[in-house]
Amino acid sequence: MVLQGWLYQDPAERMPQRAAVCGASLALFLTLWCFIDSRTGGKYDTIFEFTPYDVSDHDSFDAIMTDANGNESKSTYRKRSGTGGATTDFVDTNNQPWKKVTSDKMCVAVEIRDKDKPEAVRFNATLDPKGNLVGDSTQLRYVDAGGRYTTASTLGRVYRRKLGLLIGNIILNLVHLLLWWAALWYGMRFLFWHAFGLAVALWVFIMLAVMPVLFSFMRG
Repeated sequence: MVLQGWLYQDPAERMPQRAAVCGASLALFLTLWCFIDSRTGGKYDTIFEFTPYDVSDHDSFDAIMTDANGNESKSTYRKRSGTGGATTDFVDTNNQPWKKVTSDKMCVAVEIRDKDKPEAVRFNATLDPKGNLVGDSTQLRYVDAGGRYTTASTLGRVYRRKLGLLIGNIILNLVHLLLWWAALWYGMRFLFWHAFGLAVALWVFIMLAVMPVLFSFMRG
């Protein structure tokens, strides 16, 4: 009311009722968003935080090593108890951590077994035309036939891009912005561009300061 009185001299009529309806609409949407996010394992986050990938973690993998003659050998690596997902957390039967390159061999592929499938899936390393590994520990990828991949720094963690997840996140974030704009323009009777500017500012504030707290509470 103070802002409208400064911008337009007189606030819109029935401002308390308008504010109640607009506030309830936004609260209902944010509640629905938190519910969707909590039921999907935290996959529907703000546009500043979400990732369009479905991530699955595995406790072991088989490393396919080749020597200078192209001969392949296989070694099994398992995650050490109580550790995270870094490559150094996986060790072989001799308690030696995985390395992409040793003195006489390099890891050209890994095999990872999904929990619901009996057969392991082969993920091939990205190689240059000369047959050398492409990228350092953070950039080197091992990719399967379906496009899923794991990186040299997080072996055992498999990423799969999901278009539906990307679209769903974009829709939720866009609807959130449009609701703020509609509430301020149509509901609170701000002029179009005043409403749009305020909507963007409030949208960013809610996304950065409020939604992370709500998501954390719902996921906890």
